[in-house]
Amino acid sequence: MCFVKKDKDLGIPHASDPELHRAFHMTYDCDGGEYWEKYLRGEARLGEYLHQVYLQDTMYPADAVKLRLLENHDNPRAAFRIPHRPTLRNWTALMALLPGALMLYAGQEYALDGTEHAEQGETSYHHSKIPIPWEKGDASFLDFTHRLIQAMKEIKRTCHACCVRELAYGVVLLEWTGFGPDRFRCLLNLEMRCGVIPLAEPLGGHDLLTGQSLHFEKTLSLAPEPLLLRQ
Repeated sequence: MCFVKKDKDLGIPHASDPELHRAFHMTYDCDGGEYWEKYLRGEARLGEYLHQVYLQDTMYPADAVKLRLLENHDNPRAAFRIPHRPTLRNWTALMALLPGALMLYAGQEYALDGTEHAEQGETSYHHSKIPIPWEKGDASFLDFTHRLIQAMKEIKRTCHACCVRELAYGVVLLEWTGFGPDRFRCLLNLEMRCGVIPLAEPLGGHDLLTGQSLHFEKTLSLAPEPLLLRQ
C-alpha cells in the first residue's frame, strides 16, 4: 500500500468542500460544477453532475448551503454558452430549484450574452468597467426569472426534502415536499428531447410559471419549456 502526502500534512487545513463547512455556511458548487463544465464540453453525462448533487446531500453537514450558478465574473455569460432560450430557461430553473442558494450575476436575469465585451475587444467581463447594456436585455426572460424566483422562495420556505432523478436522458424531475400538504414537481427538458415518456404516476397541478392547470396520466409529451407544478 502506498500513501501520498496529504494537503493537511503540508499545512493546508481544509482539503475538501465538506471540511470547508466547518467554517463557512455556504460554498461555491465547485465539486459539482466541475462535472457540469465537463457536461457542457461533451465529456460527461448529465447524470454524473446529478450524482454529485446527491453526494453533496449525503456527505455535507445538514446546515451546509451550496451556491448554484450558471455564470459569474470568472465565466462566460450563460446566454452565450446556452444561446437557445428554452434550454436556458430549463437550466436556470434547475439551478434555482436544486437544494442550495441561487446566484444570478448582474444581467443574467435579462439573458445578456456578453457581446458588449467582444465589441470592445475584451474576452471576459472580469473586473470590466463596461456598463451593463440593460436596454439590450430580453424582457420576456426577465419576466420568467421573476416568476421562477417567486416560486423558488415559496418552495424552499415551505419544503425541506428534495428528490432529483432523470426520467430519460436529459429529462429531469425535481420533487420538493415538506411537512404540509403541498408538493412541487418540476420537469426540465435540458436536452430539448422530443417524443413521449412514460410516467410512473400521474403528474399534474397548477403551473407556477404559466398559471395553467395541467394533468398527465400515464405518459407525457415532452415540450421545450420547463414545467413547475404545485399539486
